[in-house]
Amino acid sequence: MYSCQIPEVPINSTHDLSTLQYVNSSRDVSILFGNHSNGSHNQEALQCHISSCNETSNMTSQTKCTKWEYSTDEMSKTPISDFDLVCDNVVLRSHASMVFFGGTLVGVILAGMLGDVVGRKPVMVIGVFTLTISSMACVWSYNYQMFLVTRFLTGLSSLMVFAPCMLIPMEMVGPTKRVFVGIIIELLWCIGEVVLCGLAYFIRDWRTLQLVLAIPCVLLLAYTVIIPESPRWLLLVGRRKQAMQILRKIAKVNGTTLTGEITEVCRESGSLRDILTLLKKPKLVLRWTIVSFIWFAISLSYYGLILNAGRIGGNIYLNFLVSAIVEALGYSSCLVINDRFGRKIMNCGSLVLTGVACLSTILTTQLGGESLSWFTITLSMIGKFGVSAAFGNIFIYTSELFPTSSRSFILSSSNIFARIGSLISPYIADLSLLVDSMFGKALPLIIFGCLGLSAGLVSLVLPETLNATLPDTINDILSADDKDSKRTWKHYHNDQDNDAMLGMPLRSSS
Repeated sequence: MYSCQIPEVPINSTHDLSTLQYVNSSRDVSILFGNHSNGSHNQEALQCHISSCNETSNMTSQTKCTKWEYSTDEMSKTPISDFDLVCDNVVLRSHASMVFFGGTLVGVILAGMLGDVVGRKPVMVIGVFTLTISSMACVWSYNYQMFLVTRFLTGLSSLMVFAPCMLIPMEMVGPTKRVFVGIIIELLWCIGEVVLCGLAYFIRDWRTLQLVLAIPCVLLLAYTVIIPESPRWLLLVGRRKQAMQILRKIAKVNGTTLTGEITEVCRESGSLRDILTLLKKPKLVLRWTIVSFIWFAISLSYYGLILNAGRIGGNIYLNFLVSAIVEALGYSSCLVINDRFGRKIMNCGSLVLTGVACLSTILTTQLGGESLSWFTITLSMIGKFGVSAAFGNIFIYTSELFPTSSRSFILSSSNIFARIGSLISPYIADLSLLVDSMFGKALPLIIFGCLGLSAGLVSLVLPETLNATLPDTINDILSADDKDSKRTWKHYHNDQDNDAMLGMPLRSSS
């Protein structure tokens, strides 16, 4: 909350912003000050204007604010208060979020272009160095422009770190372990959100908080030394010796030894050939299109629900904490449902749940108003549960739908659509500020609901990949589709766990 600073009155000298009440639908707030030496004279400090009323002449005038006072109930300092992102500059808040997500868009493009050429690990190393520098630099942002630059670089580098960290373990395990590995990574994300919420509660200055959050990035520099490259990628580019060294180390840790040579992996000339093949196959083009739309819908809804958490009522810290816990439950549901009922059912069910929950807020806001705000929050959290489950599933599902030789490119191209969704999400979430009514509060949730419902339904067109061998080439996908058309649901549960990566046992049979 904020209001204009009246020049004649020292900051916080006679009033407390936490006690201000809304006086009209425009959300301007009033503070009345007593007589001045030049006669009976009242001044009202509104959010964006100072209104002066001379009781002698009964004349009223308004002037625009040039300085503001901010409530310190939730945070002592924020980028909003430091850079005055209010009134005419309120849209700059959405721009700041958009710039961050724009960085993630560039990050996934770079990760995709470089990941299949120089490898997964080098991309992550570049990302960690950039993330460390940009996170530290953000602390000392002296104006809005510098803040935007550091946020852009932070978004860019975070995706260059995250994408390889998802790909490398996915390409190292067998079919029945992919869900577990993917969900563990997502659960660690939720733990980070809970830690962030706790830190933000006790550290109310955003610069100090940013500095504390930047310190772990330094520790990631040591992590880049010990993490191995993906053996699958090494084999596909002909670096068999390095792949064998990594596989022997994995086998040793698992208490077994490798015998013989690595099973021959069919190599194609590179991701460009795969993309050209995709464009020649209508079935694969449709698959790529559907996956891209699902990524777009999930990302827009996921980030939109996070950004909207502070605008649906209640305590912002409690809302964020509950949101993080609900997100963890959504990811955990993947462990139970994914390997029992399959990726397709998990994807469709979670997105339909998101759609129904978010669309139901029409009833709570229009029929109950403020009296049912708790129910609106509950439905929003149910939507967050569904979209989180979908987010945890879509990484795994996409990885299994496309081959190793172009998996990094496909994931990155899908991520581009996801980042376009995240770019739009701040503006969708801010619709509640533009439409000043109970319907305005529900409008973002309605949009998220429509997207979730449509994405869930179109995902039924995709094939099931439960317990399927991870494809290495386009031909593997086409062969798997032919076999898949002859398989029943029970067959998915009778398959053996082919985690003998590339035909070689990497764990002890005991």
